[in-house]
Amino acid sequence: TFLLVVPMPRRAIHAVILLGAPGSGKGTQARLLQAKCGIAHIDFGQARRNAVERGTPVGLRIKALGDLVSRGQFLDNDMVEDIFQEAVQERLAGGASYFVLDGFPRNLDQLRRLRKTMTVDMAFTLQVPFQTLLRRTDGRLIHMHSGRTYHPVTMPPRLPMKDDITGERLSVRRLSDTMTTEDALRRRSAIEELETGPMVEQLKREGLHTELEADRLPEVVHNELVVSLRNRCRLQPPVVLPASASEVYAQTGWVAVEGVLDAEWVATLRAAIDDVIAMSATSTTSSEAFDITDGHSTTTPTLRKIKRPHLWHPAFLAVSMDSRVLDVVEQLLHIDSSCTSGSSTGRRGLRWQGDKVVIKAPRTGKHVVCHQDWAYYPHTNDDLCTVSVVLEDMSLDSGGLCYVPGSHRGPLYLHHNENGDFLGGIADASFDPEEAAWEAAVCPAGSLIIHHVRTVHASPCNISQRLRPLLLLQYAANDAWPLQQHVRGAWGIDLPVGHRLDEWAMYTRSLLRGQLVRCPRLEAVPVSLPVPWPGRGSQGALYRIVESSECILDTDVAKLSIVGAVASVAEGHGHVSGQEGSRICARMGSCFAWLWERRASPVPAEALEWQRLLQFVGSGPYGSLYKFPATRERLQAALVDVLHSGTTNDDDVYDALHACFHGEVVGSRDHQAATGWSVARSQKRAQEIAELAKACREFDDSCAILDVGCADGAIVAELGRMLGLPVTSVHGCDSREAMQVGNEVSDAGMTFTRLPPEGGALCQGSGGEPLLPYGDGSFDLVLSLMTLHHVRRLKRTLDEVFRVLKPGGLFIFREHNCHSRSNSAVVDIMHGLHHRTWAAADHANYRQRGWLQSNYTAYYQSAEAWNMVVTAAGLSPHSILGAQLRPGGPEEILPLNSESEKAV
Repeated sequence: TFLLVVPMPRRAIHAVILLGAPGSGKGTQARLLQAKCGIAHIDFGQARRNAVERGTPVGLRIKALGDLVSRGQFLDNDMVEDIFQEAVQERLAGGASYFVLDGFPRNLDQLRRLRKTMTVDMAFTLQVPFQTLLRRTDGRLIHMHSGRTYHPVTMPPRLPMKDDITGERLSVRRLSDTMTTEDALRRRSAIEELETGPMVEQLKREGLHTELEADRLPEVVHNELVVSLRNRCRLQPPVVLPASASEVYAQTGWVAVEGVLDAEWVATLRAAIDDVIAMSATSTTSSEAFDITDGHSTTTPTLRKIKRPHLWHPAFLAVSMDSRVLDVVEQLLHIDSSCTSGSSTGRRGLRWQGDKVVIKAPRTGKHVVCHQDWAYYPHTNDDLCTVSVVLEDMSLDSGGLCYVPGSHRGPLYLHHNENGDFLGGIADASFDPEEAAWEAAVCPAGSLIIHHVRTVHASPCNISQRLRPLLLLQYAANDAWPLQQHVRGAWGIDLPVGHRLDEWAMYTRSLLRGQLVRCPRLEAVPVSLPVPWPGRGSQGALYRIVESSECILDTDVAKLSIVGAVASVAEGHGHVSGQEGSRICARMGSCFAWLWERRASPVPAEALEWQRLLQFVGSGPYGSLYKFPATRERLQAALVDVLHSGTTNDDDVYDALHACFHGEVVGSRDHQAATGWSVARSQKRAQEIAELAKACREFDDSCAILDVGCADGAIVAELGRMLGLPVTSVHGCDSREAMQVGNEVSDAGMTFTRLPPEGGALCQGSGGEPLLPYGDGSFDLVLSLMTLHHVRRLKRTLDEVFRVLKPGGLFIFREHNCHSRSNSAVVDIMHGLHHRTWAAADHANYRQRGWLQSNYTAYYQSAEAWNMVVTAAGLSPHSILGAQLRPGGPEEILPLNSESEKAV
């Protein structure tokens, strides 16, 4: 028996409270938060039942009290606290530090007691009409040991009266032993309202309470809950700007902040730009992805602009949603996204407006004419800004940004020529660039320069020896609505012709923080529409008209002051370099040690990921061993042992786990009992997809389906059988050398097409040839199951999905939902385990030491980011997509309940 005691420093403990009547969905939402966000669930009702079942002292006291509901009573506060603390201590021993509380606290006294041990971040009341509550509670079933609940109609178990996970018998869950369900529900609801009312009012006064309409699909409620929770609860230290930064921004219309992005971020974004530049070598003209310069050639590709870069490389998508960037923008725009939907004052959210990369070549990079961004996209109010991400030290010689301070509170200058056509640059006799006072920004790489949408700005030519790339990210308050739409959409989304999205869908996809609003805020701001815009939509049209503008900043004669950053994001003030934050690209090599060092981190998300890693390692290949505690502990002990020895090399850890798995687990009784798990897993995945697909539309033998990145094809083959399709209508494609982690490809039940590796594969394709070797409108259903995170040209791949789908067809994809670097490190390891641990040394999938670090690449995103890119491909989320999915099996964060796991 292996036992390692690791001293744990004091942790910050946080809680989210779920309130609502029986049947409102508290348990469902709590389990979704646990399974999808890793927040530990404490079900007070289950904790009470466990105490009674185990016969603990408090359990015996509860049993003696009998049926409290019929008498209009709840347990007294002392007894409630005893039960709660017992449940909390068990979870804390397992490493949890962030909790979702279901059934506790119920009154002010219990809230005060709770706050002695943990911080309450948010409370949600789930509102459901009484008749819906009655329908949900009448006939509810429960698995007594785990607390999993079912309903014969709304959420039936897969087998009658059997738990989906253990197969054990379910029990009928009654509100009262002596009253009818309706009477008990009315009595219970009245008691809860009387008892919880004062507590809810207190939480409202503190700004910690919000109400959710829960008479909707669980996934819909979950998504809204998560948005509110992420807005309010920071799982990492927020960036906090000094007051001077906001004052400078308000007075001058621009400000520079140093140190927001670390060297790894800068290097990743530079590599992404280099990648797109290399991609352009196959083109001789501008495209929807980039604009070339006059000196561009296939041997020396040179770009002036990357358009919508988030569609062409995942790194740009990740940085546009990075919490550090959003923190800075919120403070400068005075946005409080933690305001509840009922708040009547203050700006309540942040919306993404768009992005681009502008590039100035060494010695030849052209100037940018004097202009105001407001002239391009006027809104109902002017709470918009542009964030310039500095990727090369900025100076005047390199074509740095220059601003006219205070111009954001002045007039909107004329941007139309004498013919009335939109020019893109200032053409106003009242503005003389030689007479205006200018400030030139000078700051190092990793800085952010933020300017107001109405601030006059320009930049001179790049006369330095260095390339000057600049990533521009545009943001807006959520209640600022565009006054003029381009035919292919606004809201930061470049849509394909023939898309099926309405304006509301585009708006909801652009919201990054805060609440959706239907009433735009109108302010008295000067407005001029950018129409007519000659040639708008054609390649290079804007540059042709802008270059005709004569309003140029001449640095030799202009009144210029050099201005550096007025604020620096330092350690302890939200700078989380090397800690929490978006993870753009897999960095194999030291993921295990990185998580080991953070196993007792005060940042809840980091400590949680160590617990998640323990679960994945102990559960074996695809979770096949998660039901066998002894084997799970053996693998976890091997992991802890090698990391405790001080190794920092991932390959050392993989080798140790490989030796343990193949030397002690393979061939054991537990391993033999898990035989067939892969088949069962494929059937489960296929069943999930089949339920979703059939809930959205009907299928018959004339339909055809495609799995993009099908691996061994087992899932799509099984899905085809479930949908009743002939083998000739079931297709799968993959480039095994680049993406395969499963078994050997099997043609049984499907038609397999091998994509060319590397150059023509999904992860690389850049030319005009189709990525998918199928005709337009070939398929009724396209799948992508854990494939998109390997795709670099994500927009192009999704455009291909759009192309091969029939009108009205479905696209269903399953992906990692990564919100943090620590979460992404766990997913990196999951992939590495398939190649370095679970595969035998003589298996085709086994890789030698060093292979992962040299060859493995993945791009993880959050669910919100995936949705944003899918929307950009013109694919509209279906109203019931996800309704049938329930967390279960190895996807759940299992409680660590054995003694050795508690010690770990």
